[in-house]
This record gives sequence, C-alpha cells and structure tokens, in this order.
Amino acid sequence: MKLNKTAIIFTVLFLSSLANQVAFADACLPLENARGTLENSDFNLTYKTDPLKISVSKPFVLHVKICKIDETPYKQNLKFDAMMPKHRHGMNFTPNISKQSSGLFLIEGMLLHMPGQWQYKFDLKSNGQKTQLTNDFLLK
Repeated sequence: MKLNKTAIIFTVLFLSSLANQVAFADACLPLENARGTLENSDFNLTYKTDPLKISVSKPFVLHVKICKIDETPYKQNLKFDAMMPKHRHGMNFTPNISKQSSGLFLIEGMLLHMPGQWQYKFDLKSNGQKTQLTNDFLLK
C-alpha cells in the first residue's frame, strides 16, 4: 500500500490537533468574568455572583470554580460559610452547595442580612490536609 506525502502530513497534523483539543478540554480553567480570585500553593479558586451586584437582604447565588495548581479540577467536597468577623456571626440561612461538574460548584440560598464587613470561607481538602481560602469584602 502506497501512501502519499500529503496524506501522511494531513494525518499527523489532524492527530496532533486532536491531542491538543483533548488536553485543553481536561485543563481546569478559571471562571470567566470572575468577581474574586483566591490562591494558595495548592489551589486556584474563582467565583462570581448571580446577580453580579449583591445587595443587603437580597438572595443571590455563588458560582465557584476550583482548580489545583497543576490545572486539574478539584474533585472533593467543598464547605462554605460567610461570616461577619467584627460581629462574630454568619448568615441566618445555610446555603446549599452542589457539585456541578469537575471543579465547578453552585452555592444557592445566599443572603447577607446586614451591611458591613463580610468574609467568605471556602474549606478544601488536599492530600488529607484541610485548607481554608478566605475573602473579605464590604457590603453596603
């Protein structure tokens, strides 16, 4: 069987392109238009709110994407809380956390009941070790 040079080059380029697409599809990418980015030596966490602007006593949803530093998705469970450190209390409601896909979580039932300094707390596990990523922000 005789293969011409063009067919061989086309096949090699096609297979190379396909391999790149598969590698790209497996990569864990941060959320587009993220409102916040938190990082440490193990994780990159991005989040955004829906609606984009949150208001006192108005429900909202958090979309959270967690990638390991090696750009693979975080596949374990996520624990989350929102606190007011100066007042030493959190939300009046417990939000529902659901895993959507590899590294993507949806936190529903969010409601920050008063203005002031708030802190998001994201609890993760890595190799049996607990890690907490936090983000402080002012809600007016």
